[in-house]
Amino acid sequence: MAGLRLDIKRMRWTWLGLFFIALFMMIYLPARHDITAWPEQPTSTSRSIRYYEESLKLPIKSYAKSSVPGMPSEQQTDLRNHYVGVAKALNRKNYRAVNRHVLAILDYGRRDPYQFSLHDSLNFQSGMVTEIPYQYLVHRRINATPLVSVRSDAVNVIAGSLGAYGFGKDFWYDRNTSLALLLCIGGMCVCFGDLFTNDYRRGTYTFVRTLPKSELGYHLKRATVLVIAISLVFLLALVVAVAAIAADPDHALGDLRYPIATVIKGDTVLIPIWQYFARWWLLVTLWAVFIAGLAFVFSHVSRSTVMCVFLLLVIAFSRQLYLLQMIPASLRTFLPVSFNVIPQLFYQAGDFGPMSTLCWAGTLIVWSLFLWGIGGIMIKFRTRATDEQKEH
Repeated sequence: MAGLRLDIKRMRWTWLGLFFIALFMMIYLPARHDITAWPEQPTSTSRSIRYYEESLKLPIKSYAKSSVPGMPSEQQTDLRNHYVGVAKALNRKNYRAVNRHVLAILDYGRRDPYQFSLHDSLNFQSGMVTEIPYQYLVHRRINATPLVSVRSDAVNVIAGSLGAYGFGKDFWYDRNTSLALLLCIGGMCVCFGDLFTNDYRRGTYTFVRTLPKSELGYHLKRATVLVIAISLVFLLALVVAVAAIAADPDHALGDLRYPIATVIKGDTVLIPIWQYFARWWLLVTLWAVFIAGLAFVFSHVSRSTVMCVFLLLVIAFSRQLYLLQMIPASLRTFLPVSFNVIPQLFYQAGDFGPMSTLCWAGTLIVWSLFLWGIGGIMIKFRTRATDEQKEH
């Protein structure tokens, strides 16, 4: 415990503080921009409900006249009742009832898509893939509905700023949702580059080699403490960003069970928001472990902090520097430095079609173990060389 307290005290808290501030701003500011930059858009609870209600007026009026050709009057009356039910439930903010009425309306659309598409002015599936999310919301009794919650609930807004609602290639690239992850990676390069060279810089590395424990164990413990700290900083930035949006007037906290609908290999897949955040946390943590291994190896190549950080940044951003173009496409997806494009990685899009969460997580772990193994071998050879010099 004394050694752990010492490692915590020696940690560069200034770097971690700056890391937290920058990460929070990268998560919060895009979300804040989305809910404030477009005053006419439904980006709050009340505006979303008003927009929703305006969209309901035309179908309610149309079906009230029973003048839709080719549709029995009793069906038109039933449809009108469902639209009126949606409007009444919206006023009470009873989103569970809204979802039940929407499913009934969509059922009509499935049975008679031609008539439904001609006379229904409200796209209930806006931003969604199918009616499956509505079925999920009704089954789980979640008091949220897509056309209100996606742009107003805090967890949904923050998830959107982290790339949760990208459904097309152009949208993903235009939003550049990988920027928060790239910021994390850059901060990790600085933190771990400093961690593994500060003993050389302070002239205390000779003392480290005299400690009554393995040198590899010493570095592993320090790296583990920093990995945990970075992981907690990311979680803290995420929680604070969600709380900041929820505290904004006319915005609710939301539900972490809310489903994100996407298409993976032709199948509709639902990802609860908590799971999307968990994937972000897992990716950030595993990147920290990987960069720790890289920094450990590079610290044996150069004792300069600047050079170590530079090498880490070149490797970590080799995709953005187009260095990966020299490697065959079939091999790139098995290099951890490729795993910095969000949400393509999470949604198995583009180059990551065959890469499930287990696959990319396992790849990062295997490479990290390999790097730490290389570092351990380098320590062993250097120790042997030092002992031979002493004997001579």
